[in-house]
Amino acid sequence: METSPKVLEVLLDDAPEWREAKGVLKAKAVGCGQALCGLEPPSNRGGGLCFTARCQDSGRCCRRRVAAQAGSFTEFVWETTEILQASPVKERLLALNSRNDLGIYELCVQDGICDITNTHSCSEEALKKLVESKNLSLPSSFTVKILSFKSSTSCLLLDNCTLLHLTWVDSTSAADVFGCFKLCLPPGAAERITDGQIHQEMLFLLDSAGWICILFT
Repeated sequence: METSPKVLEVLLDDAPEWREAKGVLKAKAVGCGQALCGLEPPSNRGGGLCFTARCQDSGRCCRRRVAAQAGSFTEFVWETTEILQASPVKERLLALNSRNDLGIYELCVQDGICDITNTHSCSEEALKKLVESKNLSLPSSFTVKILSFKSSTSCLLLDNCTLLHLTWVDSTSAADVFGCFKLCLPPGAAERITDGQIHQEMLFLLDSAGWICILFT
């Protein structure tokens, strides 16, 4: 039976509202600690997204939970932008569920109320079609990892060997392909990849033997 890796996650903030969010997994803050999101344990009501945000106008804290439309959420990444956000607080994140469906969720905090809107979505089948539009293919069962989400553009690692850049346009709820290509990995390397991160256009892949593969994207 496959078990998930053991990790230690630390959130450095002594605010009392964050302490009440201690039951969530993979908690990440955004906006200099103005908002927090975490994954609800799958055994607890289906593994939704749990949002906590500070209301600047009232000084209070609001909370919202978003359920996954199918399966349970497995990971998410807050969007980073080069534009400084103004009040009211409005932040977005890209989330992935256990069925490889992607969705963008926008958090807006105003008048002491948290409002969450699912603005964009992309199913596993839609992901496969986007890859096929670039004359590439994916197996019937494949993995998805979110590497980045910046300024309406996201980078995904599919099946540990395909890099997919998506753009999320405001005028439509679907995703469009910005770029897609197969990684030049040694034979059998994709099966050994356990984690991946992208930083300054460089992709770092960690395999089960502890080796790190570095590729320019």
